[in-house]
Amino acid sequence: MADTIFTVKIYNSLNEGTIKELEIYLAPYANNIDRYNKASIIHKLNERGDYECPQWLIDLIEYSQMINKKTDSGFDITIGELIDIWGFGIGTPHLPAAGEIKNFLAKKRMLSIDGNRVNIENCKIDLGGLGKGFLLEKARQFLGKKGIKTYLLNFGGNIFCNGERQFKIGIQDPFSPNGQYKKVITIKNKAVSTSGDYERYFEKNGKRYCHIFDPKTGYPQCLYHSVTVISDSPMDSDVLSTAIFVRGKIMGSKIIGSGFDILIF
Repeated sequence: MADTIFTVKIYNSLNEGTIKELEIYLAPYANNIDRYNKASIIHKLNERGDYECPQWLIDLIEYSQMINKKTDSGFDITIGELIDIWGFGIGTPHLPAAGEIKNFLAKKRMLSIDGNRVNIENCKIDLGGLGKGFLLEKARQFLGKKGIKTYLLNFGGNIFCNGERQFKIGIQDPFSPNGQYKKVITIKNKAVSTSGDYERYFEKNGKRYCHIFDPKTGYPQCLYHSVTVISDSPMDSDVLSTAIFVRGKIMGSKIIGSGFDILIF
């Protein structure tokens, strides 16, 4: 998360120190969900197999488990090893040997929570699929306590806007260069998140392999090129855009019910 650009636009009066305060407030959360940060809680959990975690992280893990269960393994945070096998987490993205994927699938990945202690077996936790939405939610809470009412937050393409102002948001065309939009939407007090195969990917023998995996097959999913979810919650938008990318629109429609909009390309 550390290399992701976070843009904050405020449209009403603001103390000059508020943005710096927001940065300081978010830093511990961002650092501790980054499994590549050796000082983070998630890194220590992955190294040791069990770790006593703060309540906010317990809540985050339980939320991800709930979504994963509802989406038939469409959002699995225990696939950190699979991400690394494909080189999207560390190293260079590449097509791994079939045996590596077979060995990964053969493992019985376990995650359990006892009080505030998280236990894992045969897996590595990766929270990258919900980190942006989570940090947007924390930023929303912070700005609300500061009495700031109208703003636009953009965390690496995940967006949340608040207040009376309407915002026009461009949805990237997955078939065109960056900055060319497939659709422009108008939103107010909404979160927008897109999962796609057009930013983090590599091609081998004419086939595109992206960074979003189906935990059941061990391979990147290829149902769509882009899934955008618009909702009231930054976390819901972030997580469900991934889950629908993996499991499809029909599964997504069963889960999210009303109050959501889905754009698929």
